[in-house]
Amino acid sequence: MPKYYDPSIKNELTDLENFCYLKTMKELREEGTITFYTGDEIGKMAYGTGDIPFIRTSDFSNWEIKHNPKQGISEEIYKKYSSKQDVKENDILIVRDGTYLVGKSCLITKYNKKCLFCGGLFKIRVNNQDILNPFLLLGLLNSYIVKRQIRTKQFTRDVIDTIGNRLEEVIIPIPKDENVRNVITDTVKSVVDSRIKAREKIVFLSTEIINLA
Repeated sequence: MPKYYDPSIKNELTDLENFCYLKTMKELREEGTITFYTGDEIGKMAYGTGDIPFIRTSDFSNWEIKHNPKQGISEEIYKKYSSKQDVKENDILIVRDGTYLVGKSCLITKYNKKCLFCGGLFKIRVNNQDILNPFLLLGLLNSYIVKRQIRTKQFTRDVIDTIGNRLEEVIIPIPKDENVRNVITDTVKSVVDSRIKAREKIVFLSTEIINLA
């Protein structure tokens, strides 16, 4: 419990208040700026029934979903949950349960928007991009002060660490300066776009190799 009340985090946030709007995830949701909720546990019998990715915490890699997620599901199972989960491009997934993985996040791209995600993840969607761009939010979720908050709010449930619903308490420091917001947004977007282009190139080269064989 002592780490939950770490005063140094409060002091850092107080300093940031001169330059940032400080909003909890709950406040951002209540204002309608974002929505977030967890996924579903579809059962291990569904694993391997098809090629549609079922995203789990182990499928994250440096702000993106691994090229080959471990588990695939059928079209029938996908249709059962897809309208409820409503995954779209530029949604953000963040790990809720997973000890060392808690707080890890990634962006949904055009390549993996057809998927389902497990109950150990939150899906965050930015509804008002005039206030908060999804690329900006991804960058802020990976900032030092946000990562520190997430670590202090972790707790053990059964045998695994989780942040549970305490994600609502995490304070997001949104820069007041529009230029700073734009720099963060453009930088994160550039990183994500470069990885998309790299994936496209790999797919193209793989196709060429097959055609030449």
